[in-house]
Amino acid sequence: MTSLCDNNLYNVFTDNGRIIEQPIGARDIVQTRIASLLVRIKPSDCLHSGIKKRSHITNAKVHLGNHPLLTSDIRGFFQSTTRESIYKFFHRQLKCSKDVSSILSDICTINGHVPTGSRISMVIAYWANKPMFDEWESLAKAKSLNFSIFVDDITFSGQNLNRKFISLIKKIAIRYGHQLHPKKTKLYRANSIKNVTGTAIDGNKLVLSQKNRHKIYSDMMLWHASDKAIPHEKLESRILGKLTAQSQVDPIYKDKARSFRNGIKMRDGS
Repeated sequence: MTSLCDNNLYNVFTDNGRIIEQPIGARDIVQTRIASLLVRIKPSDCLHSGIKKRSHITNAKVHLGNHPLLTSDIRGFFQSTTRESIYKFFHRQLKCSKDVSSILSDICTINGHVPTGSRISMVIAYWANKPMFDEWESLAKAKSLNFSIFVDDITFSGQNLNRKFISLIKKIAIRYGHQLHPKKTKLYRANSIKNVTGTAIDGNKLVLSQKNRHKIYSDMMLWHASDKAIPHEKLESRILGKLTAQSQVDPIYKDKARSFRNGIKMRDGS
């Protein structure tokens, strides 16, 4: 079992400035098996990530309406989710023995925290931090607010939101060893367009965020300007992926995706 907990069973690399800790070999197999068991436990209704028929879209829909909205994310969520919090989950919530909880905690971590690139990362981070999420949920209910979770993104909405509320949720995060990202903590006014997990809310409807619209436009311009004699499969796949994802927000993007596919066929001469 010692070898299974060896940190050499990770491929550690950097991707776009982010450190990725990817388990390999037996470590990956065991973590994947543990993850497959943990996802069978019913989470809070507030969670929208890693669950069938839920997504960033269903997460945003929770907050439709003309009311204030608060978004934030937990800074370095996986890195700040410690072995100790995972041990408490296995021992206190799942009632595993101390020895079993200790072994499982070692298997599920690297250098004392949740790995950033494992199949187990999302689910184990949620369950290890559920006491904190539960406190936020209870606070939201007490204030008659909507609350949702998408990995490390948290969103609150409702008429009773104010600056003092931000202070309350920050204090809860600190008590559990976390920090809310100061640059990603934003309180929106009731009638403003609000960005929530990759989409935007305009009153009672979802709209394409300015950021995503710009990304699609930039990629399309790049494709149109590219050499037609050179294959651009990666760029084309990226554009189609974005168009398909945004069609969940605005049905017009289904037509745009269809038109783009036809454009690819015409360029290929097929």
